[in-house]
This record gives sequence, C-alpha cells and structure tokens, in this order.
Amino acid sequence: MSREYQNGDGFGYLLSFRRQGSTSWQTARVPGADAQYFVYSNESVRPYTPFEVKIRSYNHRGDGPESLTAIVYSAEEEPRVAPTKVWAKGVSSSEMNVTWEPVRQDMNGILLGYEIRYWKAGDKEAAADRVRTAGLDTSALVTGLHYNTKYHVTVRAYNRAGTGPASPSANATTVKPPPRRPPGNISWTFSSSSLRIKWDPVVPLRDESAVTGYKMLYQNDLHPTPTLHLTSKNWIEIAVPEDTGHALVQIRTTGPGGDGVPAEVHIGPKLSLASILVPRGCDVACTQLYQKGDAESRKPSSKV
Repeated sequence: MSREYQNGDGFGYLLSFRRQGSTSWQTARVPGADAQYFVYSNESVRPYTPFEVKIRSYNHRGDGPESLTAIVYSAEEEPRVAPTKVWAKGVSSSEMNVTWEPVRQDMNGILLGYEIRYWKAGDKEAAADRVRTAGLDTSALVTGLHYNTKYHVTVRAYNRAGTGPASPSANATTVKPPPRRPPGNISWTFSSSSLRIKWDPVVPLRDESAVTGYKMLYQNDLHPTPTLHLTSKNWIEIAVPEDTGHALVQIRTTGPGGDGVPAEVHIGPKLSLASILVPRGCDVACTQLYQKGDAESRKPSSKV
C-alpha cells in the first residue's frame, strides 16, 4: 500500500482465514507495506482445499477496515486416477482415433483435459509423442502418423499441477497408403442436360490400400463454387445447365487409406447440339471429335 494511505508507522497486514465450513478463524500478522503474500503450511491440509480469507491493514494506532471475504484454494496436485477402457483404431494411413472412459473429478484440483501419448511399436515410451485435448472430451483424432505402422497408446488426465498416472496401453495400426497413381484415360461426353465422365479403374499395389470409390470435384467458371461428387464406379454422370462454361475437374481414389493423388482435366464449354452436325451412329469418341472440330471452327481468325 502506498505511503499516503498508511496513516502512520508500523504498517502491515492482518489476515484472517479458515477452512470453508469451519467456525473458528486463524489470524496471521504480515508486517511491512511491501508484503504481497503469506504462506500457510499445514500437513493436514489436502490439495485444493477451499479457505475463506479476509484481510485488513494495521499501524501503530490500530486496525483498519476489513475486506470482503474471498475464497482461496490450497495448491493443486496431479490427478491420482488414470482413465480406463482406452481404445484406439487406425482410421487412415496417417490418423488414428482414440477413446477412453473419463476420470471422476478428484479432490486434487480442477481437471483440465487429457494427454494422449503414442509411440511406435519397438520404440521406448520415453520417445512418445504427446497431444492434449482442450476440455473434457473423451476422444481424440491423432494425426501425422506413419502409414502401415503399429502404435502403442496411453491416456492421462491433467490439471494445473501436471499429469496423472497412465492408463493401460492400447494398440492401433495405421492402414496402407492410398494408391500413388491418379485415375487415367479420362474422357467425357455431353448430353442435352448432363455431363458423363469416365476413366480407367485404379488397381492398388500390394503395399497400397484398397480403392472403395472415387471423388470428383467439379468447378465451373460460370458457377465458381465447387461441388464434390462420390461414386463407387469408374464413371459418373452429373446434371449441368445449358449455359455451362469451362470446367475444372479433379478425380481421385478414396478408400481406407485416405484419398489418392488427383487427376485434373479442363473441359471446354458445352456446345449446343443443334449447332453440331453429327453423323448418325457416331460413337462417343466420334462425337467428341466433331465437338472439338466445331469448337476449332468457332475460334476467331487471325488473318486480315
């Protein structure tokens, strides 16, 4: 407290405190205007015990007015209980999902969350990587893992004082990576109201995960918001408006190992079928050839 408010010599602070729920107060004198804290030591006090505290100043002429009562807690200690029923499963080539049963709020402090530790089979736990949850969620997605690799996993509760004991370990194995080859031999045809795209199926190698389907991202320059389409076949047909412009199309595999490398093609604007003279019986490749020739004929001439 600054000198102007001390009103005399012999300045200090008088603390009154008691465990919450107790009837009797204890007092302590802390001399000196610069004093900012008081440490009360008692081996019988449990971690994170609430105390009621009041404080007043004093000098040689007597005591000043008393403050309002504040609630102050003794120091926290690490949680004493470990999470149970830890379960882990690889969900892609670089991710695993971890779940567990929560610990009860013990009396050592306020539970802030959980810490997941994970390490490769064959490595020591001391080399484990760590990730913490923010809050009291009882599941977490761990990312950035190596593909087709077995991991050991433990979970610990933590508070401001530190982490508690580890749970029994669980095991999880990430899956093989997706195929490294994009879909190839992509072709497409327009009808009056749709666009049909097909490609050669991607066959995974022995060290790659299975292909369960394909994802196609379609973005038209007249309608720039991209749309995602899924199919389990090696072709897809989508509705397109009559005034469709140039389109960017990305096609990639998907499966348990995640998404593969995309193949990208640019598709020119849809031409009016009435403006294209296509011979009767013309197949898909023939139709595309006539559409290409018609588009070339529509380019402005550079000759004067």
